[in-house]
Amino acid sequence: MTKYMSVMIKKAPNETINALESEKFRKIDLAKLMPALRDCPDEARNRAKQFVENHCIKQRKCQDSSVHNMCFYLYAKSDDTEDLLKYLRQEEKTHESGLNIFFDKTYALNVCR
Repeated sequence: MTKYMSVMIKKAPNETINALESEKFRKIDLAKLMPALRDCPDEARNRAKQFVENHCIKQRKCQDSSVHNMCFYLYAKSDDTEDLLKYLRQEEKTHESGLNIFFDKTYALNVCR
């Protein structure tokens, strides 16, 4: 799946993401999928964001920085800046409570440039 992910996400993004959320791909290395998500068509970007945030980070508890960087990237590329601000406020609360923030701050600044 990871070998052809870039092509699949371009041609059938929703179907690909649905498959990735299934039990069949439960053991797939999520970090290896992230570069392909940059190729996600604009109309499926919200679905990709939901996949990364809800499935990868919240359900599977992934702490890999590439996954968290992708989550930030998808928020930053969204047309809704309020969503990005809400996400950053949530991350700030996480940090203030003594927990780690897993996205790279330098990367985040470069994405927002």
